[in-house]
Amino acid sequence: MPSDCCFEAEVLAAVVECRWPERVDPELRQHAGACAVCAEVALLATELRADRDRLRAEAAPPESARVWWMAQMRARREAEKAAARPITAAQVLGTAAAAWFAGACYGATSEWFRAEFTQISGTVQTLGVAGFLASGTGLLLAIGTISILVLVPTAVWLAVAKD
Repeated sequence: MPSDCCFEAEVLAAVVECRWPERVDPELRQHAGACAVCAEVALLATELRADRDRLRAEAAPPESARVWWMAQMRARREAEKAAARPITAAQVLGTAAAAWFAGACYGATSEWFRAEFTQISGTVQTLGVAGFLASGTGLLLAIGTISILVLVPTAVWLAVAKD
């Protein structure tokens, strides 16, 4: 069986151009009926063309309004990201400034803090934890600790959380 034929390209061109088999020369049609290579090319090309036509008919490109809407949504998301970058930078700088301020305040009041901590430790040792918490200073210290450990992180989370 021959591996190629001089009319193979003509048969393939006729199928691709939608001329096969009705609008081709009778000699080419007769040759394709007798030549195994051309017959196979015509059969395969016809089947591939039929599959292509079927897939084109089944394809459903999106409506132009949907494509436009999706492009608008993407542009909006990108604009939001671009606008959020300076805000994030400002939040980082604000947090760093607050941490610096807290450190500065602690440094300025460290003698006072150590003196108060020594007094609180002495009170806890003499009264016990329950007695200290019952005192005004202990209650105020407990409320302050709870607000620092619970309320401040919650407020920061609510301020930074995405909608």
